[in-house]
Amino acid sequence: MGSTVPASVRTGLGLSTTALQNPNGAIGYSSNVNWLNIGKTAGNLSSFALLGDSPNAARVLLARRWVADNWSNVDSNNPPSWLSS
Repeated sequence: MGSTVPASVRTGLGLSTTALQNPNGAIGYSSNVNWLNIGKTAGNLSSFALLGDSPNAARVLLARRWVADNWSNVDSNNPPSWLSS
């Protein structure tokens, strides 16, 4: 997008995305097991892209698979807004 991202930001982003991704592909909030949901997981795909991951990178594929597998899951603590209309 034409912005220069400092190396320190990329490094921090890389560390946090690695730490917050659950082995199943979902992204957590404060850890890789806390509050896993579609919004954070799908949104984090842009972080992977910024970091230079290819669409076929293992962590990208894991995240995409988790989103696809959980798109319609209804969790009483975190219901997807598109299912409640």
